[in-house]
Amino acid sequence: MVGHEITPALGLQPRAALQALPRVRVPPSEMRQLCLLAAPIAATNLVQAAGALIETLVAGRLSPAALGAVGLGNSLFLSAAILGAGVTLGLDPLICQAVGARQHESARDLLGQGFWLAGLICLPLLLLLAGFAATLAPLGVGSETVALTRSYLWLRSVGLFAYLAVVALRSYVQAALPARLVTQSVAVALLLQLPAAWLLGLGDAGLTALGIPGLGFAGFGVAGIAAASSLALVMQAVFLLGVIAWRRMLPVHFDLRLSSVIRASRLGFPVGAAMLGEYAIFAIVAVLAGTFGETALASHQVAISLAGSSFVLPLGIGSAAAVCVGRAVGSGATDAAHRFGRAGMWLAASCMLAVSVVFWLSPRLLAGMVCSAGPAVIDAAVPLLLVAGLFQLSDGVQAAAAGALRGAGDTASPLIAVLVGHYGIGLPVGLVAAFGLGLGTSGLWLGLTAGLTFVAVSLWRRFPASVAPPGLEPSARESLAA
Repeated sequence: MVGHEITPALGLQPRAALQALPRVRVPPSEMRQLCLLAAPIAATNLVQAAGALIETLVAGRLSPAALGAVGLGNSLFLSAAILGAGVTLGLDPLICQAVGARQHESARDLLGQGFWLAGLICLPLLLLLAGFAATLAPLGVGSETVALTRSYLWLRSVGLFAYLAVVALRSYVQAALPARLVTQSVAVALLLQLPAAWLLGLGDAGLTALGIPGLGFAGFGVAGIAAASSLALVMQAVFLLGVIAWRRMLPVHFDLRLSSVIRASRLGFPVGAAMLGEYAIFAIVAVLAGTFGETALASHQVAISLAGSSFVLPLGIGSAAAVCVGRAVGSGATDAAHRFGRAGMWLAASCMLAVSVVFWLSPRLLAGMVCSAGPAVIDAAVPLLLVAGLFQLSDGVQAAAAGALRGAGDTASPLIAVLVGHYGIGLPVGLVAAFGLGLGTSGLWLGLTAGLTFVAVSLWRRFPASVAPPGLEPSARESLAA
């Protein structure tokens, strides 16, 4: 830790803590605090998703090959960026606990170490992206798609450091400043990305489509779209850094402190691995869905897009729970940390239960709203949305629980739960249901449900022990998790 080691000033005796943690109710003020923090974070996630829609909108005006290259390139970029973002999120509990302990200089210095961490992990991630670009042709991807995807990856790689720096900046701003500032930064970035992608991607064709005379500029196509996305990330980073500087909260020390970087990396690597593991299982299911034909794959895409759009709610709640739990742990208020964590899980469960009801009552209407590929795809998407209604609850709880555990400094438990739940349980169940029982894509989704349910239950049970005060005997910690 930079500056000072954070030692929570615990006031509860082990026996008192054991009695208090499971039984306390969440005061309205704490639930209100959690909701007020979760709302702008969820809004941020929702607005941020518009960035991919902008890329799709512009690429669709170029050619089918350009649209496919942007989709493939974005997936490859995110595969590397998600791992890096997870590692950088190791700062999350450290900064939140420092703020909770009122060690504001330490929190600011941790932000400075976050920039070093982002720079250090950039190099291996850039090499990974180069490897992705090099393996496209040997894997049998068409030559035109390969060329376009490579140009996209090169230009998106330019913004990789900004992407990771934004993760560090968000961790600090959400912990120490109003979370709405992050939402504002995303909105400003999108206001730059849309016109930049339109002009750099389409050139004069984009201008004339808006009734504006051309400039004699042909546009850069896919590379221009990627450049616009990178510029938007730089804009977001500059906005957040400017807000911090304006409030005179910049780090006091910018020199590299390996102990802090290593500590954040140890906490963050399991987060990145868990995020990548979950991202990969959904990619695997998409590939397996493709084996059942184009209609099955299209229906899977329709259903997953609807399920993904609702996931911004528990994701925001999980981030808010991480901040609230981290602050409480840092201040020594272990009972409050427990209440915030449980409140986040219940809030996520309530929100996603409402979403599940909508999925169960109107699956055909929802599928028709996002699908224009014909009635066959809509018909195939209906049973998937019914299954999605089952796993929405589990998905919400596991997202909130993972955030609460991250705030408490426990990042290993979510990784273990993801590996066991998705790859030890969910994937085998999905394969048997899809191919053995002949349920097709619905069987694969039942596997996702089984995996997510295991993860949710595991993390729900793990959380109480993760915030138990030091000094509790192992038997007492186990009883907290029961």
